[in-house]
Amino acid sequence: MHIQIERGYIERIQVFIPDATGNISIYENIHAIGFSSVKNFMRFTRTKLFARLSPDKFVYLSDVFANYENFLENYTRDYCPADTTINDFKPSDGFMSLQRDTFKNLFDTKVYTDFEGIDPNKPNGLIQFEISRRFNIKTSRIQVRNSRSDIGWLTYFNAFGSLNKIEKDKRVLELRNEDVVRDNQVISPYYATSLDIRRYQNFALGGELNLFLFDWPDGKMTSYFDIGAVYGHTPLAQRPLNVADPSVRRDSISLSGHSSTIYPKISVELLSEKRIGFVLSFQLNRTVLFSNNNFKPIASYAKSNLTSRVTEPYARNSHMVECYIRAMPTSNRDGQFFFRARYFVQQRDRNTFFAQFQFGYSYNIKLKGFDI
Repeated sequence: MHIQIERGYIERIQVFIPDATGNISIYENIHAIGFSSVKNFMRFTRTKLFARLSPDKFVYLSDVFANYENFLENYTRDYCPADTTINDFKPSDGFMSLQRDTFKNLFDTKVYTDFEGIDPNKPNGLIQFEISRRFNIKTSRIQVRNSRSDIGWLTYFNAFGSLNKIEKDKRVLELRNEDVVRDNQVISPYYATSLDIRRYQNFALGGELNLFLFDWPDGKMTSYFDIGAVYGHTPLAQRPLNVADPSVRRDSISLSGHSSTIYPKISVELLSEKRIGFVLSFQLNRTVLFSNNNFKPIASYAKSNLTSRVTEPYARNSHMVECYIRAMPTSNRDGQFFFRARYFVQQRDRNTFFAQFQFGYSYNIKLKGFDI
């Protein structure tokens, strides 16, 4: 028997069973099998392993695992063993022993640079940090009819935070104003495009909940549909007009731009081989800026009404396309290089856009377990 366990699932299992004539048939799973909760273990009696060359023949997973004895731990309901692969296990050798991970995975961290930030006129951060943690929720999968594919829902929640700007250059977004004066007061609003507010963002905190997952192992592809919410902070500045002497502006005033973004996200992950991975995503953003009417987001510097205090409804909407490529040059699965290209474009105005080209290193921060 061969078995491969990853991220709370039996990704692959192959069982070699002789028939009455002595010929060996390979029985295997056709989709990932949840292996982290008591409910997952109870489903062993209904989970089928099919003969590779005779799809009408099958055995139940419970015929292979008569029972699975998991040791209990405090403060967790996840009983999955560490990611592992076992080949050529023979039942005559006794019980199969699966070990829990010696290290507790705290966060996945990314340290990277944005090649766009090399240009001193662009605010893209040269040094950026990101941390995330993925929590499995529902690890059960359902086969799609008789095909070699499966679906799942509410499979995970991904929490993340990022620090996007450390260096001082181009750190603050200066708000604009058309300086319309009436009765010795400036009545026109301060403004900036929604994408500029996103581009100058120096801190973000949010999470993504998976709603639906489609896995096609033979195509080496998994598709995801997630919803997310993000809080973002952007440092802003405004230089008020001196109404008495319009040729001279007053001292700059520092402000904080607080925003929330909600979005649906569609991703396709290709798992062509072990050391290289590829993910293509599309995301529709709906961003609300909390400004207390001190300034407003606009869709375009060229097309928007810059003197009205009313915010265009579509100014809050933007699109993001992302291409993520990971490369693991060594057998150490805790670290890998990655390249991430993102393209942001304003809804209804494709001329308002910006890009990010990020290259960096991703590493799992772990804490070694200990006994007291």
